[in-house]
Amino acid sequence: MVAAEAINVGSIVIATDDFTAEADQELSVSENERLKVLAINGDWCTVESVDRGVPPGLVPLSYLKFHESQGRDLTLHLLPACTLAGLHSFLSFL
Repeated sequence: MVAAEAINVGSIVIATDDFTAEADQELSVSENERLKVLAINGDWCTVESVDRGVPPGLVPLSYLKFHESQGRDLTLHLLPACTLAGLHSFLSFL
């Protein structure tokens, strides 16, 4: 089980195992998929995939772990999507 205090809204987490959605509001994820936490509701998190362009959905908290290297890896992944005008704001956010 994941320590709840390690995962907060806005955190980037990793799926620890494959999870297959069983309801419309759930999101199927693959092991090691990077996800951004949008909300935490008890034992479930609403997440969106960092790696795929799919709508957000619910994933059990027990399938998630904190992504220790979220800073540099995520910056390099998202940097090409930044516009030149927004680059300063983006870098100051980090």
